[in-house]
Amino acid sequence: MITSIGIIAVSLALFIYWFRYSCVLILSAKSTQDFAASVAHANHLSFLDVRSALASPDADLDRLHQMLQRDYRVVSYLAKNSAGAGASIESIMLAVDYQAVRIWFSITRSLFPAQARAAVAEMAEVVGFIADSMGERNALPAEF
Repeated sequence: MITSIGIIAVSLALFIYWFRYSCVLILSAKSTQDFAASVAHANHLSFLDVRSALASPDADLDRLHQMLQRDYRVVSYLAKNSAGAGASIESIMLAVDYQAVRIWFSITRSLFPAQARAAVAEMAEVVGFIADSMGERNALPAEF
């Protein structure tokens, strides 16, 4: 019984490690052209401002978090309802990652500001990735 619990715990820890590493790899991949800025401008998104504000040591993380929550809702809606919309494994993984990091932010924002800042930065990266992939998909010519 104890051996089974140990195997399950180690397997779960390895899965979480793999998942987090995969999300970091997805976010580090850069497309040949950056569409995120044009999507942000066209849809009045603020994730680029959040990235800039995080450079300041006295940034209001709660306000930045609220801005990202709005952006995430907008880009998620747009991505689901845009031409050629189809949930890729990357977008599903990043959606789960965003929610997990959002919860991590809620846990760490008072006690561990450095971890909360990192969580907000990762949330901004996820929103930027979704905006970039949506812009890239909409920029491609339609296939017949």
